[in-house]
Amino acid sequence: MIKQIDGFYVAAQIRFVRQVHKGTILILEGETDARILERFTDLSACQIEIGFGKANVLEALDSLEDDGFAGVVALVDADFDRIIGTQHELENLCLTDAHDLDLTIFATSALDRYLAEFADKDALQREFKSDLKALRQRVLTASLPIAYCRLMSEQQNLDLYFKDLRHDEFISVDDLTVEIDAVTTKIIARSRTSCTVSRLKTYVTGSAVKSYDLYQLANGHDVAAILGIALRKLVGSRRMPQTWASEIESGLRLAFDWEAITNTLMYRCLRGWEANNKPYRIFRQQPV
Repeated sequence: MIKQIDGFYVAAQIRFVRQVHKGTILILEGETDARILERFTDLSACQIEIGFGKANVLEALDSLEDDGFAGVVALVDADFDRIIGTQHELENLCLTDAHDLDLTIFATSALDRYLAEFADKDALQREFKSDLKALRQRVLTASLPIAYCRLMSEQQNLDLYFKDLRHDEFISVDDLTVEIDAVTTKIIARSRTSCTVSRLKTYVTGSAVKSYDLYQLANGHDVAAILGIALRKLVGSRRMPQTWASEIESGLRLAFDWEAITNTLMYRCLRGWEANNKPYRIFRQQPV
């Protein structure tokens, strides 16, 4: 059913919602995004609608803007837009600070709170001198070979398959070093693509010399998986089921509070939208 949903369907649903809800309508890509944002949203003034994917959200917003539909705003993942140079000519659109919402959360104080609970303080001191910026850098760097593969697949329409990738099959639990040959071999083996291992490896190694913004390049799910690997031995002693990417993502989302969100650019963008579209509101009153 979800595969049959497109942007025009989403726009039609929002027009229907407007018959009973006269306040703000915030369009998000998926249900996980909604669970994160609704904690900060005044749900009496703002209704969240799911677009079931970025393409649908953009298409729906474009259709609604063409109709002069008031009180609608959307937040989507930046993905590779800032790296590739993709521009969206939409007035009521905000993008995540980083590649996606999970990576945006990883960059905030939510990570500090999460690690205070689940990492080993002595290990953090020994490996990173308790510098969480250095830990973030190590995790992001470890994710880069996969990120380059994702970027190549995006740019060249290779349809490489990344779902359920086992990151611990090519990333060291000791220091997060990455086996490039293993990364490229496993991704090609699980994908229906004309791309070869040697071609993918050449792209990955060639991309390594480029000065990309790591937060625009890396994927939040990969980063969560690698942080989980680090928590098994490098900076902690968590059991494997506690370090799956889904568990790390869930923990970071729960640690994402008002302090964290108010320091993001996406929050400022949405607040700016509120200021320019009174009396429509998104956020509830921030706790003192």
